Amino acid sequence: MKTFTVEEVIAAEITLEPMECKFCGSLEVTFLQYIGDAQCGSCGAWQLDCKAGLQDVPGESCQDCQYLPSNTAESGQEPCKGVNFGKANR
Repeated sequence: MKTFTVEEVIAAEITLEPMECKFCGSLEVTFLQYIGDAQCGSCGAWQLDCKAGLQDVPGESCQDCQYLPSNTAESGQEPCKGVNFGKANR
């Protein structure tokens, strides 16, 4: 089954479904047109939030990113905001 990213939805200027979360792989992603971003219903991540800049790389997966909380715990780096269960100011 073909899935779509928030970048593809924005480029198409129409809602494309299903969208796949770039952080956890869930298909429970909702695009919010008035914000211009999508949020995952499973992990809460906003899809355009990416500390590593991967939102600018088509097809790039965040699941192995060095900024995931599981990968930053030992290094003391600040994790990506996209996996902190959404943004308070959205």
